[in-house]
Amino acid sequence: MKQLPSYMKISYVALYNYINEMAYHILKEQDLDVIEHPMKIWEDIAEAQIVEARWFHSQYKPTLEEYMENAYVSVTGPAISTLAYLSAANPIVEKEVEFIGNHPPLVKLASMAFRLQDDLGTATVYI
Repeated sequence: MKQLPSYMKISYVALYNYINEMAYHILKEQDLDVIEHPMKIWEDIAEAQIVEARWFHSQYKPTLEEYMENAYVSVTGPAISTLAYLSAANPIVEKEVEFIGNHPPLVKLASMAFRLQDDLGTATVYI
């Protein structure tokens, strides 16, 4: 964390605290340890964003398949699904958390649709 700029340190600590606080309340109220799930999704997002940064800096143009396989994670759809479940479900069922964490087709396809919609807002159109 020492290598991060100040604005990123603040974001990192806020995210870290939020995840731990959520996991603490779930453990306290439902006696279920879920910390690995939100930590994994944020790792996945960071990895997807690193892939996109590498593509950009090397001027690599991924195939549509490569792009979509990475993009549905970087748009945070799987993260939102997991955090929504952990925030709303009572009781939380470990099997259901694992199911969502494995990116079922509904989450994956909805995330791809969100990403394409987002890309349409920033795409340059050549006629």
